[in-house]
Amino acid sequence: MPHTSSTESHMRSCPRLTTLLLACAGLFLSACHVPDATAHSVLQISAAGALTLDGAPVSHEQLNNALAARKSAAQGVLVEVRASPQADIAQVKAAVAAVELAHARVAFAGERGQQ
Repeated sequence: MPHTSSTESHMRSCPRLTTLLLACAGLFLSACHVPDATAHSVLQISAAGALTLDGAPVSHEQLNNALAARKSAAQGVLVEVRASPQADIAQVKAAVAAVELAHARVAFAGERGQQ
C-alpha cells in the first residue's frame, strides 16, 4: 500500500471543501432579499391647495414631470400624500391622479395624535 502524505490527502479533499463552501455561500445568498430601489417622496397638500414635493413647492402641472424625474433615478416611486383636512377634495383627487399618471405608488398619511 503506497504511503500518502497529509499534503496529498489535503489536496484531494480541497475540491470537496471548495464545493461545500460554494454551496453554503449559494444557500446564504439565496436567502438574502434585496429590496427594490424605490424612491420615497412626500407630497403635501395645504388647505389652500398648494403642493410641496419633498419640501419644494411644485405646481399641479409640474407634479407629473417632477415624479417622472424621481422615477428615472430609481426603480419606482412611493408617494406619501399628506393632505390638510381643509384641502378641497377635488384638488386632492387631482394630485393623486397626477401621481398615478406618473406610475408611482400612492400612500396616504393620517394625522397623528388626532382622533
